[in-house]
Amino acid sequence: MEVVIGDKSLLGIQPDLSVICELSFHTMEDGVRMAKFDLMPDLQVSRVSWNGNEIPFVQESRNHDGSFYLQAPEPLKKGNVYNVTF
Repeated sequence: MEVVIGDKSLLGIQPDLSVICELSFHTMEDGVRMAKFDLMPDLQVSRVSWNGNEIPFVQESRNHDGSFYLQAPEPLKKGNVYNVTF
């Protein structure tokens, strides 16, 4: 993880926070296309890359629960290791 805390934002008194997370994981079953991550509702994802290419994702609103889902570009294979950056 790479975390950067900046100056107070122009829109409020909270400081800007930027995080880059590189995650490696393996799947437990074949054919999975969506993976769910439970994030704190205030943490919002701006982009996701898979092997350097941006991929689609879905994130619940801050007012809901902040759940974040990534959509794999191909069905995943059991036991393979995958790398994603968000």
